[in-house]
Amino acid sequence: MVLGWGRALNSNRQELQGDRLVWADNTRILAIFAVILLHVSAILVIGVRNLDSRQWWIGNIYNALSRWCVPVFVMLSGALLLSEDKVESIAEFYKKRAARVLIPTLFWTLFFVVWSLAEGVMQGHALSARFFLKALSVGKTFVHMWFLYMIIGLYFIAPFIRILVRNTSKREIFFFTIVLFLLAAINEIYYSLHPKNIFLFINQFWNYLPYFIAGHFICKTEWKPRTSILCLVFVLSVVLAALACFFVGEWQGLKKGLYFYRSLSVTVIPMSISIMFLFKKLSAAIVNVEITRRLASLVLGIYFVHPLIITELHRCFGFSTLKSNPAISIPLISMVAFIISAMIAWLIQRIPYLKRVI
Repeated sequence: MVLGWGRALNSNRQELQGDRLVWADNTRILAIFAVILLHVSAILVIGVRNLDSRQWWIGNIYNALSRWCVPVFVMLSGALLLSEDKVESIAEFYKKRAARVLIPTLFWTLFFVVWSLAEGVMQGHALSARFFLKALSVGKTFVHMWFLYMIIGLYFIAPFIRILVRNTSKREIFFFTIVLFLLAAINEIYYSLHPKNIFLFINQFWNYLPYFIAGHFICKTEWKPRTSILCLVFVLSVVLAALACFFVGEWQGLKKGLYFYRSLSVTVIPMSISIMFLFKKLSAAIVNVEITRRLASLVLGIYFVHPLIITELHRCFGFSTLKSNPAISIPLISMVAFIISAMIAWLIQRIPYLKRVI
């Protein structure tokens, strides 16, 4: 398991009946679908130059609607890894989990480097070693791999954060997390305004630390905000993200407008926190407990392979949001990509040695 991605820590058949692990599995499944929806709709947001067009607006709405996915994955990781129920030394923590993170990350980094080389050869231009070194330094060996490099940083500091939360009151954790969010949000604004938008991948995890701790807080707190309030916050955040992206994009260019999509923007933070509280209320499995558990165990594999599936659906079968009604094609392509990715992840799980890479 890579933090919140695979099966819940220490999960077994009896424990899985508990509400906590069921809502965690529900959250994994919904979040990975949102990741796919985000990547499918992003093709329109980036590919359509006319921000006044119906196509762009549909892509904009779908994209804004799915921007909570990465923060929720980080919060779920914090909810599971920072649990006070776990008693183990720092050495034990690293020993148990190093292979679960490093093997998949190394394998898929190499896989996507080879894939990119093959793509370059087929398109008539070879990619240099310098290109890959630069891509690795900023955590972009492929469009989605940055998350794995970032999550390794959170993995590294998790034992120390666990000590912190165990010796801190919920009230103190709450205010500490608020301060971290403010600092991270300011840093995100600075990053978005900086002309080069470059940082080393080893520093990315610091900005996601408030989400990591917030996940623990949300999991443990007895505070239960009203569902109507949470839904209102979520909807308003989505609407503001879509509108702000459009108006700032028209005024300063789309690159500046995309700030409101970023995980630590002033719109995505409340969106992510509110939906995480809503997911905690999902105590019943979205299908049934067994199917939900099995599907949740495929989430990491789905994450790794889905960009290739989206690409090949377009290249081999002509599935494109740019050439059809995006209101229908975006969710349809997302669902097809989700199903095919899940099937591939399931097959990988059945191969004795290869199953360790997901």
